[in-house]
Amino acid sequence: MSSSWEDVPESLPLAVLEPISLNSHINPVLQALFSMKSVSAFFQSHICFDEFCLTCELGFLFHMLSVEGSADSCQATNLVRVLRSLPDASERSLIVTGSQEETIVGAAVQNWMEFLLERTHSEYLHHTGYHESQESPVTQLCAWKVLETVMHECGHTNQLEKFVFCLPLQYSVPNVCVGRDLHGILKHSLNEHSEWVLTCAYCHQQTKSYVSRNILSSPETFTVSFNLEGANNKALLKNLVESWSVRQTLSREKSKSPLTSEVKPCRYGASCTRPNCFFLHPNEVEEDQGSDASPTFIPPYIWTRIDGNGQAEVVSHQPLDSAAWSCYEATTIISENVAYGKDAQPTVTCAVKVKNAMADDAVWQSFDDLVVTPITQVLIVYPSIIVDRSLLLTDISRFQHAALSFDLNYKIPCTVQYARVDMELRWPTRVMNPINRDIFQKFCDLTANRRCYQTSSVVPVQRNEVFNSDCVVALDAEFVSLAEDDSIDLASAVAASTAKPSVLSVGRVTAVRGNGHLTDTLLMDEYVVARDKVANHLTEFSGIRPGDLSANLSLKRLDTLKSVYVRLRYLVDSGVHFIGHGIHTDFRILNIRVPADQIIDTVQLYRLPDQRLISLKFLSWYFLGNHIQHLHGHDSAEDALTALRLYNLYEKYRSMAYADLNNSCGSGCTFVDLLAQMYELGRSLQWKVPPPQNP
Repeated sequence: MSSSWEDVPESLPLAVLEPISLNSHINPVLQALFSMKSVSAFFQSHICFDEFCLTCELGFLFHMLSVEGSADSCQATNLVRVLRSLPDASERSLIVTGSQEETIVGAAVQNWMEFLLERTHSEYLHHTGYHESQESPVTQLCAWKVLETVMHECGHTNQLEKFVFCLPLQYSVPNVCVGRDLHGILKHSLNEHSEWVLTCAYCHQQTKSYVSRNILSSPETFTVSFNLEGANNKALLKNLVESWSVRQTLSREKSKSPLTSEVKPCRYGASCTRPNCFFLHPNEVEEDQGSDASPTFIPPYIWTRIDGNGQAEVVSHQPLDSAAWSCYEATTIISENVAYGKDAQPTVTCAVKVKNAMADDAVWQSFDDLVVTPITQVLIVYPSIIVDRSLLLTDISRFQHAALSFDLNYKIPCTVQYARVDMELRWPTRVMNPINRDIFQKFCDLTANRRCYQTSSVVPVQRNEVFNSDCVVALDAEFVSLAEDDSIDLASAVAASTAKPSVLSVGRVTAVRGNGHLTDTLLMDEYVVARDKVANHLTEFSGIRPGDLSANLSLKRLDTLKSVYVRLRYLVDSGVHFIGHGIHTDFRILNIRVPADQIIDTVQLYRLPDQRLISLKFLSWYFLGNHIQHLHGHDSAEDALTALRLYNLYEKYRSMAYADLNNSCGSGCTFVDLLAQMYELGRSLQWKVPPPQNP
């Protein structure tokens, strides 16, 4: 199997996230979490009615990445909106502004991973009413449960159960022989034994304290941080990699010609404390005999278990009693690509091992902003799974992968994620869609008391009303600007939304039923409450005026963005076909990814190839004889209904001969001819609609 893009089935999760202005380091973290099917399924199966629930927004985002049949990249606009509203995100300096100093990439990646997991764990406990020390699916999936013991010299002892979501490597290993490989450093970091000067909670004196850790339970997947913020740790890692590389070279020479090999056993054996010792040690000889793989410093597989004393054991070769160990495989690696040049900026990439559902192998794909490329030499033979659930590795990474290798001069590893090889058998990967039609009865009408005298034009969802692939809904959305530039127009704001998705925010969403006994009635017509400061209401383009989106002042039917979002998501998931004029832009800024076969865009229906796009206002005047957006500017209800009528007219033109419609252009005229006449007239009018004639 070659590692080309075409070899990867379309069903694999290869959607990409666009860079966001909040903090570009969050994208690889989101991609890493999404790549774990069980973790992604947990988030996608959650729904609640808290307006700023991070778990919900992660589920919505992962659902977008899972949508098939859409070639669009994904934006995390709504997730950014929620993150900006969380005080603890600002306290951790995760919200980057232009005035802040340059962020350390490795620290930012680790902070994002810890924050997302800790926050969603807390939200789960809040929703269920559990105590803060109890476990949640987030901790069972992604965190080591440990018992930390602090012994003070004053004689007092404290113990605390805690969860470790992202494990930073500790390079200062007392026994250098143990810490000569990544798995040895990982073992030392898990079984932390350190000395600190801490304040005793009982006598309130600062004393020398000894911190030890016992492992209570291991997760399904865990993240290891290389912890390279300081120059000292970088130098230690560089020395470790160099000495490891030399030992591997000498070890291979020994295996080829044992009689002439210059590699000798170390005279100090397992007690060696020399950091750059090139001689063989007992643990290295054992590992060399236990595997014929071409190793990398980051092992593709590791085995762990917890001994009777609560200490973790970690090895990188398959033990003889493997049934008593948990086998993990490297699944994602986040790295920083070093920038060279005066104005060059470092980039962050996420390498993901993508499983092939059609075969027992996988390919490593590198996600770098909007580019997805396969990593060479990526064929992995997966371990076979025995009936009694014990694991047997038939092969261990026959190739030295580019994904697992690095040169600190060019590529700095930030985190590596390991997952149990049988995790998908232990945890569900099927998403239980939590959004159902009852969501239409639970929307938040924030101004109902203020509008008690008004009659709503929205027809509520009927008890016997069904939404499926036979349903048609016309949709239009209006937006306001959050940018500081008051002179911004809608066209430039939409163009800028690729690089800065927070430029535009949803202000109003209208949906009109397109078929059935309630045809042409409003299904939704919601103004979206503004939680951020609106710099420009773009009234000329949106019809929204100051005060319309204020929870304290508005007399409109006001709702939260999340409430509007989940109702639209239900319609999308039900297979409903959407009609609109430039509807791709609406869904893009709404942050909903819709399969292409569910979208009908009238701007494309009424367009000749390689010709300009025609405005809804001009099409309405030319084909329907109606003047829209004339007296009161844009109105999303009027625009949605106009798009629906244009679609119905297009269907008539497509289904019968044009001559049967008693038009003046003759029996031989086709719809394409009619479009050509419209373009000719439009150019003569400079695409300006003539004013309506007074009666």
